Amino acid sequence: MKSKELFYNSIGEKFEHIMNMYDTNRRIEVIFDDFLGNVELTKKTLLDAGCGVGLFTKRAIERGAIVTSVDIAEKLAKITKRKHPKANVTVGSLLDLPFNDNLFHIVISSDVIEHTDDPFKATDELVRVLKPGGLLCVTVPNRSFWYFR
Repeated sequence: MKSKELFYNSIGEKFEHIMNMYDTNRRIEVIFDDFLGNVELTKKTLLDAGCGVGLFTKRAIERGAIVTSVDIAEKLAKITKRKHPKANVTVGSLLDLPFNDNLFHIVISSDVIEHTDDPFKATDELVRVLKPGGLLCVTVPNRSFWYFR
């Protein structure tokens, strides 16, 4: 097991408690209310890439999407599955997603890609699993915001 998997597995049960929930909730709003606000998600396939404990998965399910969640840490994937049994949850890396090409209508990955060893390869993988004409939403931390903290 690689060091990133070990790290995220080691904080699995504490993950939600050590996150900045203001920032996380704001990202959920930006993705689901602003970016996807007018998009009908009912019965659309959606990938939550780097799902953590499933906070984005939860909102997607509430909007009627058919959700697949993936995380590099087995412990986080198990937490997501426990909290959201409707989701199809699997363990996998953004650098080698365990899915066929052109599978998802929507792919979201929020504040995850910057933690990969190769963000460009991760982006290629996210695009690979996206259906033609699908929607891809990737967020990364705002450097100017975090610079002053």
